[in-house]
Parts: sequence; structure tokens; C-alpha cells
Amino acid sequence: VRIKVQSDDEQLQELCQAMNLAIKKKLEFTDCEYLIEVLAVGRSFAFVRV
Repeated sequence: VRIKVQSDDEQLQELCQAMNLAIKKKLEFTDCEYLIEVLAVGRSFAFVRV
């Protein structure tokens, strides 16, 4: 997932918790891209722009 430059990690964390996702790690060579992990199996997910 890619976030806007002015967004912060806390906003992404809150969004992930609401969608039953987790931030797995911050990607190398960038300050605004994260690898996310799906915590629930068999659910539909919407990708949201933060």
C-alpha cells in the first residue's frame, strides 16, 4: 500500500486495524510504501486511498 507523503504511520495502523489487516513491514527505499498482511481468511477487502 502507498500512503500520501503527509500521512503518518498511525493513520495507516488505524485503517489496517479497522479492515483486519496488519502492517508487515515498511518497504525499502521509500518512505510511503508498506507491505500489508491480511489477518482474516475469506473476507472481501476494499483498497482505500489514505
